[in-house]
Amino acid sequence: MEITRTVTEGHETFRLEGELDLNNAMDVKMLLDDEVKKASKSLILDMGGLTYVDSTWIGILINAMKTLKALNGTLVLLSLPPSILAIFSKTNLLKFFVLAPDPPGLLKSHAPASADRKRNVLTCAKFLL
Repeated sequence: MEITRTVTEGHETFRLEGELDLNNAMDVKMLLDDEVKKASKSLILDMGGLTYVDSTWIGILINAMKTLKALNGTLVLLSLPPSILAIFSKTNLLKFFVLAPDPPGLLKSHAPASADRKRNVLTCAKFLL
């Protein structure tokens, strides 16, 4: 598991790579908990480099999202790989998260595949601008 922090146009993004599972869940949870406390409006996770997530990690994401929501913030998930997107879809979690297809497409106007995807990208852009 590797986490890379970048700041672009004033927005902090954490790129996650590798596998997120029980073996590294507590380390990632501690990092997210710290970042959620610091986040002014949003916490952006670029998940394009992930190859696997288990239910432990999904629980951590849900808790981070709930905490940010209570602080009037947003958890933004970028570049969900198809296999992980399928898990979110099958468990009906897509409606609870703000999703964007990729960092370059985050603030651009484009035509997403579905109305829900379009709503999520527009919502994401609103929170980041």
